[in-house]
This record gives sequence, C-alpha cells and structure tokens, in this order.
Amino acid sequence: MRISSMVLSGTASTLLIFSIAAQAGSIHRCVGEHGEVAYSHQPCGTPIDTRIAPVRGEVEGAGLRPGEKALLRQLSRRAPDSRPARRAARRQDTAKKEYACRQKQRALDAVRATLRRGYKPGRGEKLRRRRRAYEDYLSTFCS
Repeated sequence: MRISSMVLSGTASTLLIFSIAAQAGSIHRCVGEHGEVAYSHQPCGTPIDTRIAPVRGEVEGAGLRPGEKALLRQLSRRAPDSRPARRAARRQDTAKKEYACRQKQRALDAVRATLRRGYKPGRGEKLRRRRRAYEDYLSTFCS
C-alpha cells in the first residue's frame, strides 16, 4: 500500500508540475535556415513584429549662454594683442637658456683645460666632479 501511494503521489506531483508549466506558457524549439536552434514563446514560422525606431537627427544645443558669449568676445579681442608678447617672452626665455648653456660650456672647457694642464693632488677629485656636473647639465638642458 505504501508503494502505490508513493507512486500515485509522484505521478500527481509530475502532472502538477507539467500543468503549471503549460499555464505559464509554452516554449517552442525552432531550427533556422542554417541549422541554428532558437527557443521562443511564439510558435515557429510566426512572423515576429520587429520595428526599428526612427533615428532622430542630432539635437542641437541652445548655443552659448550670454556670459559665455561675453567671455568669448573678450578673449577674441585680447588674443591678437597678447600673441606678440608671448612670442617675445618665449624668445627671451630661449635666449636665456642659450646663454646659460654657453656659460656652462665655457666652464666645462676651463675644467677640461685644467685637467689636461695639471693640478695639485687634492684638486683632482673636485675637478672631475665639476666636469661630470657640467656634462650632465649640458646633456640634459642643452642640445
């Protein structure tokens, strides 16, 4: 008796599960033209309504705000006047750098001449350190 009640309860539960699945909707297995498998809640061969939303043109902004327009006008008036000043400042900076490079090169030449000419034993290490420092400066900041 126990076995038959277990079989009946198992059968009843299986039927209950399938009836719930049938109520929830059915799933259809469809095979496409190239053999690919697709699952759908609609029967196979039923045309699916696909609509493509129309592409809207780019939305244009409202433009510049009044404060931004005023700032742009102010910058456009000032820009031509400041460009020559910037160029002159850049030329002056370049001239200063070139002058510093020439000075370092002269100092390096003097140290090399001293090393070639001869020096007291205590000055040798100091002269070599200065030579390395000048060479490092020239290789880093001067072309």
